[in-house]
Amino acid sequence: MEEPLIKKLSFTKRPIPLPAEYRPMYKIALIVMILKYCCRGESTNLWKLHLFSWALASEKNMKELRDYVTSNFTTDFSVWGIEPALNRALQLAVAENIVT
Repeated sequence: MEEPLIKKLSFTKRPIPLPAEYRPMYKIALIVMILKYCCRGESTNLWKLHLFSWALASEKNMKELRDYVTSNFTTDFSVWGIEPALNRALQLAVAENIVT
């Protein structure tokens, strides 16, 4: 029987890269831009924040929302996603007095 070539094996724990769309600062910037450019009086409810965040996530989502709005809300519109990452970023933004 042959002896293994590796005498010692060690592992180093490294951080796993987090995609940008899950980073809190990215979501906070997104929240601030949504409030500034998409909402009357720079305020909105949580549902609209999630809707705009969902629409900005991909071209397909943006087109689907645009088609729904331009059809005067008569076409079918599927349910959009609710992101826990957006809720956490909103909590952080409120805690840091970035938004109220």
